[in-house]
Amino acid sequence: MPQLWRHVRCHGHSHLPSGIGRGITFYDTANIYGAGRSESVLGGWLAARGHAAVVATKVGIDTTPPRGFNNTAPYIRAELEASLRRLKTDHVALYYIHRRQQDIPVEDVAGNMSRLVHLAEWSGADTLTLTDADRATIDQLLAHGDS
Repeated sequence: MPQLWRHVRCHGHSHLPSGIGRGITFYDTANIYGAGRSESVLGGWLAARGHAAVVATKVGIDTTPPRGFNNTAPYIRAELEASLRRLKTDHVALYYIHRRQQDIPVEDVAGNMSRLVHLAEWSGADTLTLTDADRATIDQLLAHGDS
């Protein structure tokens, strides 16, 4: 794995200009991709070029061994702050749960995500959401009214 990320760090930037040249302005990454290296590579490249991209990133898979899911409020916030540092920005357009921790009610996870947007002193994401949500989970959120 270190060899792969050495290649990405050295050569990954060479692929980004061709995307911009083709009109790509949306970039999706995650804290777990290369243990944050994906965000660092993208953030460094965008910052060096002053490119205003639409960036999405994910949280929910614990980045430290043993791997598992973590949807607790402190983890979600700490990982967003770390992602923003790696991406060299003060906000992302979309921040979402990569994988849901099943022992935390989905309403609590959605509420934790929602509170990040509503914190008066801090707002690092425009939109927060879940991924891999099945119909029952969506129905549960809609019935709860916090979505």
